[in-house]
Amino acid sequence: MKVQQQSRHLVLCDSPADIVCADNTVNAHARVVFNLGDSPALVIEAEVTDDAFRRPFAGVNLLGTTMRLTLRENGATVPCLCTGITAAKWRLIPNPNRILVGQSEALKEVVFGIVNLGQFYVQEPPGTMHQNPLELIASPWRIVISEPRGTIIAAVRDGAAPTFPVVHMGSLTRTDGMPFSSGDAQNLLDGLHWFLSFAAGQWVAPAFVTGVGATGETLWQEWGTRLVQPNQKTAGWFDEHHGEVLSQAFPGFMALWSREPWHEPLGSAIYWYVRSSTVSAGADGSLILSQAALELLAWQILVVEQRALSAHGFKRLPAEDKIRLLLNYASIPVEIPLGLAEWFGGKENSNREGPRALVETRNSLVHPNPGGTKPPIAGCMLLGLWYLELVLLRLFEFTGSYSNRTALHRWVGQVEQVPWAKCPT
Repeated sequence: MKVQQQSRHLVLCDSPADIVCADNTVNAHARVVFNLGDSPALVIEAEVTDDAFRRPFAGVNLLGTTMRLTLRENGATVPCLCTGITAAKWRLIPNPNRILVGQSEALKEVVFGIVNLGQFYVQEPPGTMHQNPLELIASPWRIVISEPRGTIIAAVRDGAAPTFPVVHMGSLTRTDGMPFSSGDAQNLLDGLHWFLSFAAGQWVAPAFVTGVGATGETLWQEWGTRLVQPNQKTAGWFDEHHGEVLSQAFPGFMALWSREPWHEPLGSAIYWYVRSSTVSAGADGSLILSQAALELLAWQILVVEQRALSAHGFKRLPAEDKIRLLLNYASIPVEIPLGLAEWFGGKENSNREGPRALVETRNSLVHPNPGGTKPPIAGCMLLGLWYLELVLLRLFEFTGSYSNRTALHRWVGQVEQVPWAKCPT
């Protein structure tokens, strides 16, 4: 691999290749490039000889066509979308935007960069503060997050665009030292992607993934990255001066993530949480998405998990009551927090219940009444995000401290215990 600093490109492979399109096979020379610029993505630049290009595809518009490319150097095969043709040069985008190189049942360690996870500090033991390393343990797995050093990841850190920082690397091993498969590694990295994205309130992704064997030889690689977006600082439950809470929340997250009935709804809830946390969603869009996530979790807990309600009974409930029952399950108070009182008419109205305010405001956006009272959209946006992150932390059996987004004038390092830890049920 070679990082070209000025162009922000990482050349992953330069190899002869076969491209299959419309039952025709074309010989080509493919250059696989990871773009480190403003939109990180894998791009394949394929050069096709004139004869091979003219015969099968003369007069055919290939833009938008799905193709299958195989790299002869390592045997990796990937479906691609053709996004550009100039003479005999084709520009292909892998779909999905990752390429798996090799597979193994004998991995001892997987190392990777972490895109978009900002700098944080760990207070372990209490009263001390340091940056790295941080261990995330969910038996039998151990992930160590540390500063990039002595690898291609360190070079990538220096070459990546500021909008997609790589300030951490990760190391995945088993706690018992036993070998593991590349399939296991993929599953763990998938989970880490969702967990760190929930912590950061934006898309965080492992990248530049390399699996090595007992003697340090490369056995498996994952080129490309999972979902990622331009870096933007958010102010959610994770406080950057208390990085140790990641270690406390990770085991519970992985326990839930590994359960088949929870895999899809947990991913959907975190997806909507991240979308709701970003500036692009807007206050109105954030509120709508967060309520959708809350209702999804209410269904999963009350109907699927606990069987406290039938599917028919749940569907007949007003949205306000679905959210109310969900908050009751999670030991989260339904009253609007005092920190948000100014958004709801002052402290004299602070006893107003949050689920009703949330649903009424959301309904006013979806079914607007031009002559009605202007709803407290910004306050309900914060309320919905607060509910959602607390419900998720409750599901992870987290009992530590968090940054309360409803305390609007809090400082970095200001945390408090989660509600159910204050008043255990």
